[in-house]
Amino acid sequence: KVFHIYFSTSSGITEGGQRLGNLPEEFVYREIQPYRRSRDTTFTKIFVGGLPYHTSDKTLHEYFEQFGEIEEAVVITDRQTQKSRGYGFVRLSYG
Repeated sequence: KVFHIYFSTSSGITEGGQRLGNLPEEFVYREIQPYRRSRDTTFTKIFVGGLPYHTSDKTLHEYFEQFGEIEEAVVITDRQTQKSRGYGFVRLSYG
């Protein structure tokens, strides 16, 4: 499986890449377009795509804990079916 990780700032790529340095090589890093950037840069919010549909908030959180303190891990679900849409977000604390 290939996971795509998008950082909201270019400094997030550097900081996140250093903290997530032991990720498998198939992880892809790419900066989010400027119009999609978050104003709050206190935390680095990471987009995680290509998730298996059985992934829960808890499993996502537990996986990313190995890279540092997690503020939030959320798997996005369909509003009507409540089933995973195959992607989520992880916010790592850099405080």
